Amino acid sequence: RVVPAAYVGTHVHFMILRPGDVGRVPTVWPDLPVGSVRLWDSGVRWADIEPSPGKWDFRRFDAYMEAAEAHATEVLYVLGSTPKWASARADEPCPYGSGCSAEPTNLADWEAYVRQVARRYKGRITAYELWNEPKFSELGEAGKGGFYTGSVSTLVEMASMARRVIDQEAPGTLLLSPGFVSNPERLALFLRSGGKHYVDVIAYHFYSSDARRFAEQVLAVRRVMEKEGVGGLPLWNTETGLEIWPEGSALPP
Repeated sequence: RVVPAAYVGTHVHFMILRPGDVGRVPTVWPDLPVGSVRLWDSGVRWADIEPSPGKWDFRRFDAYMEAAEAHATEVLYVLGSTPKWASARADEPCPYGSGCSAEPTNLADWEAYVRQVARRYKGRITAYELWNEPKFSELGEAGKGGFYTGSVSTLVEMASMARRVIDQEAPGTLLLSPGFVSNPERLALFLRSGGKHYVDVIAYHFYSSDARRFAEQVLAVRRVMEKEGVGGLPLWNTETGLEIWPEGSALPP
């Protein structure tokens, strides 16, 4: 059975090299049908495109959009990664330096960012993912690193704002939940805290060592969705990979 290209997505991290990408070889667009591309780790985070207040740089973003359109590929864009100047905890370590895992001090800056992107790429971006792999202070994860380390209540408020702005600027565009990973309780907390009212799709990152673990994760997420009243929403695997263990090592139980 042939799997339609619409079910197959990819990331293209280094098609457009950044000043710090010393020694990198530019990524060539895949020579096969790809239904969608997820823009993350592509140099188009909020911190990348608005490096200082109100100063926008869309050159790399535009290049990715043009490449996707040239290959008839839909675009899923991941919102978030706060610029240091807007961060509520500017000196907190994050995967890209400091400050980017915190919520913005002023949520008006978040609203302006979402509006700028939604307006510029109206009809061109198919869907937005609210954030990448958040952790929540309510689960005792504050200060433990990751891509978001604030409260779930703030992220739900940001979801509400993003929903409103996207509906105003690009009606009909999908808004996905944050792309959760590992602990399904993070997804449950987001949904029951009000996040379920603002998203069209549940996004999850299924990293598995084998097919059995993959299926177990999917079932666990589906149980959470049913319990929290969103069992009818689509579930998208927006980031995935296979765990590779050294030869002879014992796999976890």
